[in-house]
Amino acid sequence: MPHILIVKIDAIGDYILFRNFLSIIRESQKFKGYHITFLGNEIYKDLAVAFDKDVVDDFIWLNRKKFSENRLYRWKFLWSLKTKKYDILVNPTFSRNFYFDDEIAKNTRAKVKIAQEGDKVNSLKASSGDKYYSILIQPKQENFEFYKNRAFISEVLQENISINIPTLPTFSTQKENVIIFFPSASEAQKRWKPDNFVSLAKLILSKYKVQIKIVGSPQDISLGEYISEKINNTQVENMAGKTSLSELTYLLSESKLLISNDTGAIHIASAVKTKTICLYKGDHFGRFQPYPNEINQYVHTIFSKRLKYEIDNNTFDEKNYHSVSSDSLETILPEDVFDIINDLKLISDDNAIN
Repeated sequence: MPHILIVKIDAIGDYILFRNFLSIIRESQKFKGYHITFLGNEIYKDLAVAFDKDVVDDFIWLNRKKFSENRLYRWKFLWSLKTKKYDILVNPTFSRNFYFDDEIAKNTRAKVKIAQEGDKVNSLKASSGDKYYSILIQPKQENFEFYKNRAFISEVLQENISINIPTLPTFSTQKENVIIFFPSASEAQKRWKPDNFVSLAKLILSKYKVQIKIVGSPQDISLGEYISEKINNTQVENMAGKTSLSELTYLLSESKLLISNDTGAIHIASAVKTKTICLYKGDHFGRFQPYPNEINQYVHTIFSKRLKYEIDNNTFDEKNYHSVSSDSLETILPEDVFDIINDLKLISDDNAIN
């Protein structure tokens, strides 16, 4: 049986914006009958196994921290790849990392290795890893990550792909009166100050009869405790560190609203059709935020002050936001977010306190 290895070792949001194409690869004429192995990032293992085990034959999980810092782990991981024989390797990542993606391609036995001729913003080495691939696909003029993935997989399969939005199985069409706060983020400059979440919660609870649940990883427990203690209201619960990713997905699908920094939680919530407010200062503008107009039904992006001014006054230059923006997230005020909630009626008036 022919064997394909799909490599996708970046973050949770990247996976959400790619996972729908796994079933398309499985059902395609080109790879029908292939054994599919998916090599992914360990941080989203629970999510992938919960929702995509039916379209993948085998999973391989990479611990990026160990791969980067532990030479023995790195050597064993790469050696295990060398001992396996694949017919085709496919890496859809647009911003590949030389020491991760390209090293894996280098050490994988495959007759054909396919990747995008993407950018090098995540490369830690000046030299290019393009030489480790036999086919480099020129990316289409697509900005949003989901569209980039669709164009790439379409080119690999030589098929037109019609899906337009990232999705996860929807578990509840009846949303409960719950607002989810996701106050953490992978990088410090993408985190709204905890006291802003405190102030926003107090504004919401002064007007609406809702529950607020604070979520995050085990590393965010103290952050959640700080916010919940400062709010000091029995309608607030700190659930940071208490849910797996799949459990968080269920929780988001059953909730009325997510308010979050620019993290993978935004993409999960959108994929389960839960309304979302994203606090955003312009990093990699258009790549992950804001969602394109035609699919932004659930994602409402609030821009930092300078970014909003430039967009409103037609002085916006995307080149200034191609990578990390120098704008400050703290220019977004809790009152700004509260106004959006009210103006867009993201919480029903039925929940208003009389």
